[in-house]
Amino acid sequence: EVGVFVGESFSLANPQTRAIGIDPKPRLEFPISDSATIFKETSDQFFDTQNVTAILGKPTVDFAFIDGLHTFDQSLRDFINLEKYAGPQSIFVFHDCFPCHPTCAERERRTTFWTGDVWKVVPILKRYRPDLVIQTIKTSPSGLGFVTGMDPTSTVLEENFEAIVREYL
Repeated sequence: EVGVFVGESFSLANPQTRAIGIDPKPRLEFPISDSATIFKETSDQFFDTQNVTAILGKPTVDFAFIDGLHTFDQSLRDFINLEKYAGPQSIFVFHDCFPCHPTCAERERRTTFWTGDVWKVVPILKRYRPDLVIQTIKTSPSGLGFVTGMDPTSTVLEENFEAIVREYL
């Protein structure tokens, strides 16, 4: 999970599951299992410095929950980094893909409840990666975006990252 915060969703991992959390300032309020590890660093630092395969004990990520900085560009970068470890059965989920109100969906936070502009990841992936299977679900309070069919060898998003950010800002 990228963006653990208080650990509410992270704590739901099965105790037999090797769960990895990434958050520079987690404020855990929920218990986590002994098989779970939280890395207190940014996701960019984590992917730049950690041996993900060794940490997982296998070459692929089965499930990833992306709920970090609430900006589309960081969420997209997290997806790019995670996709390198995707397998044929991997499922990646983005939080905050279906904001309930335009004000909470803005890039800059002005409200108590805020989803940021993560919702932009869905049209970006549909445009630049039509090979992916993408499904959004309007769950309370701010929706989820499910992605399957990842290709760990794809460099399309990474090669076009700067242009994508300029376009979607």
